[in-house]
Amino acid sequence: MEAVNWLLGRGYQGHCKDYAGTRAQNRAADVTAGVADLRIPERQVGWVRVGATPYRHPSRRVAVRGRK
Repeated sequence: MEAVNWLLGRGYQGHCKDYAGTRAQNRAADVTAGVADLRIPERQVGWVRVGATPYRHPSRRVAVRGRK
């Protein structure tokens, strides 16, 4: 988190992958509407709607759900 905020504080943009079992389940519960991925039918994607985040600047999160 410190490294991401360091980059954001200097004007950089980033694309990060955040995966943790419990955290991912909690974020998936915040998805208001998911859509099927046209290339991989078993996969769904959706924007995660969350309030405050630990990041220095506003961020957008997307959840991806698929079979293991």
